[in-house]
Amino acid sequence: SLVLPSTVWNPPAIDRSTHRAPGMTLQDLGSLGELIAAIATVATLGYLAVQIRQNTRSVRASSRLAVTQTYNEHSRLRLDPAVNGAYLRGLRAYPELPLDERGVFANLLSDHWVFFQGVFALHEEGQLDSRTYEDYLTWFACQVATPGGAAFWREVTPVATSAAAAAVNARLERGDLADILRFPGNRLDGDG
Repeated sequence: SLVLPSTVWNPPAIDRSTHRAPGMTLQDLGSLGELIAAIATVATLGYLAVQIRQNTRSVRASSRLAVTQTYNEHSRLRLDPAVNGAYLRGLRAYPELPLDERGVFANLLSDHWVFFQGVFALHEEGQLDSRTYEDYLTWFACQVATPGGAAFWREVTPVATSAAAAAVNARLERGDLADILRFPGNRLDGDG
């Protein structure tokens, strides 16, 4: 048999104006939410910074690879003995070359010039590191520092992209350029 208590428990009345239930208030929860959102924002920004840095490295590496591939393709043109001969004679005596060789040399150096303008643009946009840029700037300046290259450069400069041409001219003025006519691969029969 079940025995029921004689009195029923009746909790005391709560004054809701002064009583706080244990735990957090809505304002406390809102503050916690703001803190969590701030931490998530900082973490997201950190993640994005890492991703941007990795992307920048990737773009620079791709740019360097593209520049190298383009240069190699251009260099392969010189595997043709006639083209190589026109290039080497042009470095020495442009424009006093036979018409066909003059055209070959002018086209080769024009290609080098357009190639360098691309290198310059990549460097200006921050997509190509300074060391690689300086190497190609110096190589182009070495070509236009030769007697024939200088004649070509005087013809091209008036219509050249001003910023890139100014960079080449500044490199020429700085001096300390290798004499590429003395490179073993650039010698002609009869060179001393």
